[in-house]
Amino acid sequence: MRILAIDTSTMAGSIALVEKSTLKGEVNIHCHLTHSKRLMPSIDFLLKNLDIALDQIDALGVAVGPGSFTGLRIGISTVKGLASARGMKICPVITLEAMSFKVGHYNKIIYPMIDAGRGEVYAGQYQVAGDTIKKLSPDLVVSPERFLAEIDSWDAVFYGDGAINYRELINRFSRSKAFIAPDNLFLAEAIALVAERKLASGNTVTPEQLTPYYIRPSDAELKKLARGFTTGKGEK
Repeated sequence: MRILAIDTSTMAGSIALVEKSTLKGEVNIHCHLTHSKRLMPSIDFLLKNLDIALDQIDALGVAVGPGSFTGLRIGISTVKGLASARGMKICPVITLEAMSFKVGHYNKIIYPMIDAGRGEVYAGQYQVAGDTIKKLSPDLVVSPERFLAEIDSWDAVFYGDGAINYRELINRFSRSKAFIAPDNLFLAEAIALVAERKLASGNTVTPEQLTPYYIRPSDAELKKLARGFTTGKGEK
């Protein structure tokens, strides 16, 4: 099975093609150019150089969040369009889950952390054993101080731009005992491999069922709620 995976959840955008658990090729771009400008050209570049047509792709794996609201919408809408036009299967993958799978080789408890802006991080607690990814606690959007204050054992691995950006804070809380994974932040290969395992279990969605996993409401949603409460219509 050929799986094309797309990650637009952060600035470290990536696309990868995996076939029978083997990476055939990937495109990684970490820059301030918007995903709307680089996603389709990256897909075209990858498939052209692999001499594979879109019609030869069996399934699409996509990061559904948490992450950048705009980035996620671009990735998800692209996947919806491709799947609808060509009848491909879709497998949504939670970004924190893919992050944990990528650093699962450290054989430790994993704390994936994505910088969520506003002094907060998207974070979770995971464990990976072989092909099994286990969520040990609910995913959160929280201040890094509050998240780190709840950790009682530092025999773990921290990974992601949140871990990098708050390195000094992690070191202070852990008294420099924490391990921050040096692995790069590109996730498309991990998304494809996680999707491959989910597809084997029949875990797919239709284009209509594909939705972002935000955790935190978007600015537009917050403004709508604020207007509702101001007019007395915020609750039913």
